[in-house]
Amino acid sequence: MEMKQWFQHALHLVGHAGGQRQESDLREFQLVAARRIAMMAQTYGVALEADATGLGKTRTCAMAAILVRNQARSKHPIVLVVPHRVAGMWRATLEHLNVQKENFRVMSHTDLSRGKPLPKACVVVVDEAHRFKNPEAIRTKTLVRGLGDTPLVLATATPVINSIWDLYHLLEIGMSDTACVRVCGRGLRRAFEEAEAGAFDLTQLLQAVSVRRVTPDDPTLRRPKARIEILRYDPDPDENWLWQNLGRELDRLNFAIFRNDWPKGLMVEHIRRLWEGGAECLLNFVEYILTFHERWIELRAQGRELGRHEFEACFGPTHQQNAFAFMFEAAQPQIGDSDLSLVKEDLEVWKDLHARLNRLSQARTGLEAALCGLLSSRPEPLLIFTSFQKAAERLYQCICEFLGGQARVALITGTTAVATGLGRTNPGELLERFAPRAHGREIEPHQQIQVLVCTDCLSEGVNLQDCGRMVLGDLPYTPQGIEQRIGRICRPGSMFGEVEVWLPRPHSWNDSLGLRTRLNTKIDAAETAGTPFQTVGTRRAKQTELPALAAMTRLDELAARFGRELNLENQHWEVDGPEDELWAVVEYMDGELSWRRLVYFRDGKEATLVNALEKVPRLVESAQTLIPAEPPEWFERWLEREEDRLNGAVLAPANLDARQTEIWRLIRNMCDAEEVADLRQRVLQPLSRAELEGLVGAKDPVAAARGLKARPARRIRLVHAGSVASNPQTKTSKPAIQASSPTSKACATPHL
Repeated sequence: MEMKQWFQHALHLVGHAGGQRQESDLREFQLVAARRIAMMAQTYGVALEADATGLGKTRTCAMAAILVRNQARSKHPIVLVVPHRVAGMWRATLEHLNVQKENFRVMSHTDLSRGKPLPKACVVVVDEAHRFKNPEAIRTKTLVRGLGDTPLVLATATPVINSIWDLYHLLEIGMSDTACVRVCGRGLRRAFEEAEAGAFDLTQLLQAVSVRRVTPDDPTLRRPKARIEILRYDPDPDENWLWQNLGRELDRLNFAIFRNDWPKGLMVEHIRRLWEGGAECLLNFVEYILTFHERWIELRAQGRELGRHEFEACFGPTHQQNAFAFMFEAAQPQIGDSDLSLVKEDLEVWKDLHARLNRLSQARTGLEAALCGLLSSRPEPLLIFTSFQKAAERLYQCICEFLGGQARVALITGTTAVATGLGRTNPGELLERFAPRAHGREIEPHQQIQVLVCTDCLSEGVNLQDCGRMVLGDLPYTPQGIEQRIGRICRPGSMFGEVEVWLPRPHSWNDSLGLRTRLNTKIDAAETAGTPFQTVGTRRAKQTELPALAAMTRLDELAARFGRELNLENQHWEVDGPEDELWAVVEYMDGELSWRRLVYFRDGKEATLVNALEKVPRLVESAQTLIPAEPPEWFERWLEREEDRLNGAVLAPANLDARQTEIWRLIRNMCDAEEVADLRQRVLQPLSRAELEGLVGAKDPVAAARGLKARPARRIRLVHAGSVASNPQTKTSKPAIQASSPTSKACATPHL
């Protein structure tokens, strides 16, 4: 046997490809992921579907939820927690998979933010789960309170935005320390702390609870490339001045009218983003700020303060959010004459900004002229994104005026759906007219939409791959926002090999507002955590190790490229090589669930996998002949120690939350004597955050304790599924490993 054959077989074993097709129109790679996600959620309480944008996470997670419900034979419904805009798509997907309406419930993220409780469910699926990464957010707390021990499926292409702890906060919602210990021999927080310190490879954990793929195995669904370019234009003098000097003008402001503890940086950041959206967006805001200062000085001269009632008298209750609703509570209670002069200095700055913005809003800006030029150069569909409704409305009017009576332009915002020739209509019709192929429709060319202007209400869960050109009217606050926008057209199955993405900027633009720098910082953080943004571009951080999802992403790429099923025996092989290395496939068997892990050793010690994977393409091409041999004694000892370590950690006394012991004292005094032993096992075990919050907040703690799942100790087995070693002094005379060896037995449980 040759080296390349062993690696082809090993990659097939650890990859997510393969499996038998079921009675469904899902792709094979989606069905395989759905089965694995269902088993993960049932076994460990949580499963993370982190496939890249466009691989069909909706269909995959929907099928996984159906499998969980069928296997549990539950009468409770599937509960879907999704953004409001894509709720209809999720309903259609479940109905398409023959799920009756009474067997599923759809809730929006907004419902949870308003405190609406989760109904009793057999499984909960959370779409765009990165929105729940903040453990203190109301929506997250509502999810935690209502989840209990219900299996949780999290779907997001960008689980890491700021740091690797985003991923931790997602997993801790549904994963207990007991579950984590069964996977990697350490609790969840400890695993992330050691990973952050470089002492643990999170790949071991995430291979058991997540699916992460960038490209599908089906070659017909390859994702197009995205080319992002700056669309340069000559700005108006006022526009050029603002690009160059707005940052300095904001630095000049004293903000003396506000308390010292008021979040001034928040206002500055908001002003920068408004300017990105266009002069009219910022003008509207500056008018409120200007009036606020003028009225404050006027009332100060009368010996009065601008409190809540005076604020509403000045602006009206409906305009509070436009001028920061908390502004009327942020004024300094006592301001001396010297501070009053600072307030007047700020007023002059606001007046100057207002005058420039007002002049700029009266004429066509350089950005608008650049967009018109782009439309006239090529009459192809164009998608334009912006963050603000006023900016979208302004661009829509400008393009309609430029294209004239034959314009086929549409506008979709959170409150408006309108198109030339159609007037007001529903967003679904406009999306079908803009991308009929993506929606399975046939529409005459003259009835199709040529230009679609929209806000970020369409940045998630919408398929628009009929279009190959996009304009970013502004930069979102995070790279995840860019990823979501571009993901609408950069999707597998697109007719384009490459999509064009334009960012309009004046020739003099040098990132004077720091917006590009901010995004680059967040892109680096995501790549360091192993979840690089697929369409934003590559800015790999200068680090020697990238953990977790980076290794899984690379493994899937290699498996899709090289993996082959060759039915090799589970034995050890050796070959001459320049370095002392050993590659092994180890199967972890935990009850009904099993997963295979590719482990890399260097000089007899386990090493981080992600960097070693860069060697695999070269090894796959190697024609070196392998010699059958017995595994090294140190490797057999490693297998024994690893199995003993995991089982020892499972049986070790748990570190309990203080609230658990308090609630147990209460339950012990309330329950019957014959129930004490059973409830002790249920309550005094490591619980997930959701289980603990559900127990502590229960009106009837005894009933809540009875509803907890007891997790009896179950032995974990490790099976040697094949290995290959290379070192400078290979002993080629070693006999082949015997079939009776305990580490060479064939796997008893099929790979899921």
